[in-house]
Amino acid sequence: MSVAATAADATASHVAAKLEGPADRLRAAFKAHGGRLGDMQKGVRIFYDTGDRRLWRKGYSLSVGAEGDAYRLTLRQESGLGLVRPEWSAPVATPTPDPGLLPSDAPTAPFGDILSGELLPRFRVVADSAAADAHMDDAAVELTLRRGGVVAIAGEARFYELEVCLADGDLAGFLAAARDIAGAHKLGLSLTSKVEHGMAVAAGARLGPAKGAWPVFTPDVTVGDAVEQILAVAARHITRNLGPAAEASDIGGVHQARVALRRLRSAFSLFKGELGPLATELNDGARMALRALGTARDLDVFLAETAPPVIAELEGKVDFAPLIARAERARANAYADVRRMLRGPEFAAFLTDLFAAAEAGALDVTAPDRRLKPMAARLLRKRLRRTLKAGDGFAFLPNETRHEARIALKKVRYACGYFQSLFDGEDVYIYRKRMSALQDDLGRLNDADVAAALVDRLAAGDRAAAVAGAAIKGWQACRVQASEDHMVAAWQAFAEARPFWK
Repeated sequence: MSVAATAADATASHVAAKLEGPADRLRAAFKAHGGRLGDMQKGVRIFYDTGDRRLWRKGYSLSVGAEGDAYRLTLRQESGLGLVRPEWSAPVATPTPDPGLLPSDAPTAPFGDILSGELLPRFRVVADSAAADAHMDDAAVELTLRRGGVVAIAGEARFYELEVCLADGDLAGFLAAARDIAGAHKLGLSLTSKVEHGMAVAAGARLGPAKGAWPVFTPDVTVGDAVEQILAVAARHITRNLGPAAEASDIGGVHQARVALRRLRSAFSLFKGELGPLATELNDGARMALRALGTARDLDVFLAETAPPVIAELEGKVDFAPLIARAERARANAYADVRRMLRGPEFAAFLTDLFAAAEAGALDVTAPDRRLKPMAARLLRKRLRRTLKAGDGFAFLPNETRHEARIALKKVRYACGYFQSLFDGEDVYIYRKRMSALQDDLGRLNDADVAAALVDRLAAGDRAAAVAGAAIKGWQACRVQASEDHMVAAWQAFAEARPFWK
């Protein structure tokens, strides 16, 4: 049985993913499955909300689309991962949005505090599109090639995409189809909706990098439910930052994608022994992606954060131009590698497997009905013991050993983030604040080591670049030394703090 509805006005689940990449690849994928570019027709859909975006904040969108001389009103749930979005739709006579005309089973709660006349046009999607039906091995999908723009008073954002929408079959078959099409044509996968773009444009902004949220659990949550929530949050965090990561216009894209992947790997480590073989495959996929993103991130930090203060302080004394030119060329190459990875078949397979685990429960959990909280306390105790052992005698440890303590501390922080909602909020805040202060100091230590290795690679064979690199390494070493006392005090405060789970 299909998860997509067939009746025209019945409640449906809009199951869709977007493929993104160069226009020629999008067109090639469309034509490979019977699509005809000559069939493209213009369409307009207007999205409505209140001035303070109440519908959007509740996780819904309301739109009216033109269908020839007629119109169709659609309410869609926009919360969650974004792969499967329930929607309620009905034909209407005018473009004026009237929630009372939606099907009888449509939710009314989103409109409970919205008065008549408060729904105003926030933005519109104007696009030329053509559709084609494709029958894959385990699912029938509709491919829609779409080019156009999201238009609001405050601005406009252009797009060119190929949407893959489930027409008949199950979620597993749909994900296999999306994976195969993306991999065959070296396209990236995205779950970012037009509503997200539209709300950003309406606010006079662009849809840039996004921080991830930690899951919020009820006190009696089971391990199985918690794992599904964790995977959904991680998948959302990853996919939301893939576009910005590929664009290279904002260094936060790669950074947030790496944070999301690290959190995901931390979750697999936390629940090691509780999960089936798919977790191992997903962990390997996340590791692969992190390697590809790492070089770009190191160069971003070097060019945006590490080098500028040194250049400002030593202006006129050291020529940094040769080193910076090499770094900029290396960054361009690194981002080309990032785009190849994001549009490669291995990453497409990783993403679709992650979607299956988050949306369809494809990740086997050994004892899914066990309560999480007792396990959470045990796992937190275990990670803390390892961290304190790694940092024993911190004031006298060499930097190499302090790095081991930093990595162990990061694992505790991730575990605290996942489990914090199970414990008292004030105690959690105090404890995490101490960890954050220590992590900042240890992070500066790591940044200095990364910068030293990076400038050595960049300056190889160039004396002028090597002189600039030596200046940067010396400046970083002084910075680390200046923070020594604070770092030791921060470690001591953390080691003596009372854990919030006791």
